[in-house]
Amino acid sequence: MDISYLGDVLYTVMYYFILAFLFPSMKPLKVAVISILFCYGIELTQLHKGEWIVTLRSYKLGGLILGYGFRWSDLVCYAIGGFGGMAMEKMCRKSVYFFEQKSGNE
Repeated sequence: MDISYLGDVLYTVMYYFILAFLFPSMKPLKVAVISILFCYGIELTQLHKGEWIVTLRSYKLGGLILGYGFRWSDLVCYAIGGFGGMAMEKMCRKSVYFFEQKSGNE
């Protein structure tokens, strides 16, 4: 994978963990799907070239949040990031459970 796509993947991972933190009882699959759809929505706004949104993108923060141009490859990266975040959460939960069980037996 080209390193330039890493930012798009991590962008979705960030949203995944923000949602997982805000809604801890939500199922990981639902968190992944919502974070992916959120990023898809932001990507689709890049197709809109209205003056107000172009002005927002001209600011550093607006450009970082909204992006600058639509790319189909970003949609794949967002899916990888969302499901990758879900996999990371599941691995962390398993390791915490493992260490809780191990420390409880001693």
